[in-house]
Amino acid sequence: MNFLELVQPTLAAACQSQLGELGKDHCESAPTLCRAALIGFAGDDVRGSIGVSTNEGGLRRIVDASGAAESSSYCELTGADDALGELANLILGSIKRAWLRRDVEITLATPIVMRGLSIEVSHQEHGQWFTFDSTVGLDRITVWLDIHCDESLEIPSADSSKEQIAEGETLLF
Repeated sequence: MNFLELVQPTLAAACQSQLGELGKDHCESAPTLCRAALIGFAGDDVRGSIGVSTNEGGLRRIVDASGAAESSSYCELTGADDALGELANLILGSIKRAWLRRDVEITLATPIVMRGLSIEVSHQEHGQWFTFDSTVGLDRITVWLDIHCDESLEIPSADSSKEQIAEGETLLF
């Protein structure tokens, strides 16, 4: 199986797992993003980064779901950076577990969080780009995955015989 055929379904499953309670809907006018968390990763055959970006309404949903302290302005809430970075870490952890079952091992970097009045997510032409959008009303959360690997990278078409890592089980990165 070609590795790139696995990426989009894995990203969608990880996002559905972690963003499920945050809702999924379609929004005609995309709200302006104000904050993003980014994590790099690398392995023998693949490298890239994952990002989670959100507007103030989406950030409110993330903070509420994480149980962080409330504030009148979520974009100024210090705990919001931690909540957004942790969400990116959880999504990438789910992806790492899925890829590990197909013998693709990656090591993760530490999340960084960026904020501004308006953040635009763009990508370069080299590499593979995958996205997942979750919107509820005007609340927006966008997840992107930028993959760099040999386009012919082949992986097992079924899970390997390695010991499986259960969801929620401690996994040392």
